[in-house]
Amino acid sequence: MARRPTLSFDRGTLLLHPPPPGKAWLDYATWDDRVERFRLPALHYRHLLEALQAEGTPLVDQAPAFGPLPLVPALEMTPYPHQRAALAAWLAAGRRLRGVGF
Repeated sequence: MARRPTLSFDRGTLLLHPPPPGKAWLDYATWDDRVERFRLPALHYRHLLEALQAEGTPLVDQAPAFGPLPLVPALEMTPYPHQRAALAAWLAAGRRLRGVGF
């Protein structure tokens, strides 16, 4: 029986081994001869998980060592209309940036 791919955090990057089936993860990974694993920039963590989930690929995720970040304003100000529209668009997009290469 094949081992399940494992994703781990290593000094600011992600390591993926063994390589999962499918091709969705290839857009994010490069082979690292030093550790004989695929390495990915940590900023692609969410994109990688979504791509693997979309393909139905099981994954052992040992990378998350963080919790939700509470966004509590230190100063209460009324936002301008364009700022309210930008915040609403960001929330509607699942708190993700769109169209900026991320």
